[in-house]
Amino acid sequence: TKPQTHMPPTARLRPDGGADATEYPSAAAALTAAATLGGGTVLLGAGTYREGTLHVPAGVSLLGEGAGWTVVEGSDGSAIVCAGSAVRVANLEARQPIDTPKAPAYALEVRGAAAGDGVSIDGCRLVAVSAARLSAAVLVHGSSASLSACTLEAPSSHGAVLAARGVLRVSGGELARCGGCGFLVLSS
Repeated sequence: TKPQTHMPPTARLRPDGGADATEYPSAAAALTAAATLGGGTVLLGAGTYREGTLHVPAGVSLLGEGAGWTVVEGSDGSAIVCAGSAVRVANLEARQPIDTPKAPAYALEVRGAAAGDGVSIDGCRLVAVSAARLSAAVLVHGSSASLSACTLEAPSSHGAVLAARGVLRVSGGELARCGGCGFLVLSS
């Protein structure tokens, strides 16, 4: 069974190399603390996180308890933005549920990740409902990312948009209910 929605979700930070995790009042607070430490793993418990856009800094892993169990729901723009190298997002659902008619929206956005040491997205379900031009479940902009065993769902838009020489490596997973292109590559 899925978690009860009335229970507040928990966010914990485990520093790199540390066994103990500290609890934080929100996922955003745990991610900010990880950035201050220069890295670490933010563990999101089961539940729905409605905190606007979560920014995952370089050197940080954001781990949930499984897609459908841990849900990050954005309010507009992107649900999750990964900015920098050596970032990992795994075992969660990122959902951008708002249909923004003018500005593109994404479940997960990757920016500023260096080639070879980019962003790793594993075992996630990425959902975007916006029908705005160039909206997608995933945007990779001038960065390098890999998707492994993920589901991309964008009933009114694209599965993934690659812009400004974005690179996306895909291993397993599925494109489900994409209203536009599965993968849209824009020239730089």
